[in-house]
Amino acid sequence: MIKELIRDIAYDKITVSQALTRAKLIARQVKNDTFTNWLNKELNGYEYDDALLPEYRKIWAEIHLTAELPFGRQQTFPVVMS
Repeated sequence: MIKELIRDIAYDKITVSQALTRAKLIARQVKNDTFTNWLNKELNGYEYDDALLPEYRKIWAEIHLTAELPFGRQQTFPVVMS
């Protein structure tokens, strides 16, 4: 089962989502709860305050606030958050 999964991934026969779903079956068979939890989070998303949120899932972006002022004017300000 593992060799088949690796082969299907290597030859682009399945999507990443399909590979992760199939890996969940393997994780359950070997009774690896840590692997199962990681797979579930990869498939269903992480909570923003998850202590185990991996760096590759953190996406940083600049945030700008646009204020509409009188007489149709607009001003954009960068927002700095910790």
